[in-house]
Amino acid sequence: MKKLLLLALAALCLMAAPAHAYPAKQMLKWCELAIEAKDPPDHFAEGTCYGTVDAILNLGDMLDPRMQICAPQGVTITDGVRVVVVGMKQLSAFPNGLDQEFVVVASAVLRHTWPCHH
Repeated sequence: MKKLLLLALAALCLMAAPAHAYPAKQMLKWCELAIEAKDPPDHFAEGTCYGTVDAILNLGDMLDPRMQICAPQGVTITDGVRVVVVGMKQLSAFPNGLDQEFVVVASAVLRHTWPCHH
């Protein structure tokens, strides 16, 4: 029931707000600011990073089995953001490594870090 409610809520949010995909390069900067724990110059940026990673972590086990993310019990949103920042920094060393939307890159990093073992 909880999963159905989350999916319905996510669908409502998608319908209520215009879609805007943030590029991974831009979000890497925002996520770095968010985990520095200093007063970020833009609270929207910090919230966008944390909110996106939180959504990915919360919905990660509801995806197609090949795409699922199974973070260990007790993982925090901050843990997830740190994992995404480290993974994205590694990807930035490759040409076009961060040319996709943030949600795609962050999901891939989290799935690589915390795959589901069925």
